[in-house]
Amino acid sequence: MANTVQIKRHSSNTNTSAPTSLASGELALNQADKKLYVGRHNNSSVEVFHLPTLQDLTYGNGLSGTVSSGTDDNSVSLALDVTDSNVFATTSAKGLASFSSDNFAVNSGVVTIKTGGVVRAEIATDAINGDKIADDAVDSEHFAAGSIDTEHIADDQVTAAKIVDNIALAGNCSTTGNFTVGGNLVVQGDTTTLNTATLTVEDKEIVIASGAADSSAADGAGIRVDGASATILYDHTGTQWEFNKAIEAQQGFVDTTFDGGTY
Repeated sequence: MANTVQIKRHSSNTNTSAPTSLASGELALNQADKKLYVGRHNNSSVEVFHLPTLQDLTYGNGLSGTVSSGTDDNSVSLALDVTDSNVFATTSAKGLASFSSDNFAVNSGVVTIKTGGVVRAEIATDAINGDKIADDAVDSEHFAAGSIDTEHIADDQVTAAKIVDNIALAGNCSTTGNFTVGGNLVVQGDTTTLNTATLTVEDKEIVIASGAADSSAADGAGIRVDGASATILYDHTGTQWEFNKAIEAQQGFVDTTFDGGTY
């Protein structure tokens, strides 16, 4: 005949109280709450120690569990409430976090930034410096019209090769040092002023009243000495030069007619 060993148990199937005392190593079962106890020697006394089971599991924020307990099945099913704000990640705690699939890709749990996934709105102001720009990456298309000012051009960097032919300058223009014009210099305006101590002209002929249609149109053309009120002017009526100051001839006159005029 088979023998049956029964451990100590509560006499009531509805009472959930723990045993008050157990011998060291003695087992006891509370059938109401399905808790198992054992007597554990603690120095000079024996304490009643509760052996944890699945029924004793506690769950953190957002986590819940259902224990299946039967004759041949003792398991727990866990569920996570993803709407519980306590499970969300923060700057100081790990947790659940969401991200935009427009910017990121996930493969086997690894999150990466998609090609072109970071757009202008995601970049902080002044976040990109020169170290983050590849060499030769900035082209003329990246400059807005009128965005390059004088302060952006280093001294002595603009050479003649970078100046177009037949350049036209509007308004006032000044320069220091020497200025060489390789072609013809055309000055359009009412007055041309030369602030030089000495004017050297290589040409053998100076043309005054250029473009005059006839002698009448050239009337009054000549040279004026500023400050001395001295002039040499062409007179159309007499078809002659008029000097308003006396002439001193160092070498005398040759083939010259002195006309005293009429009365």
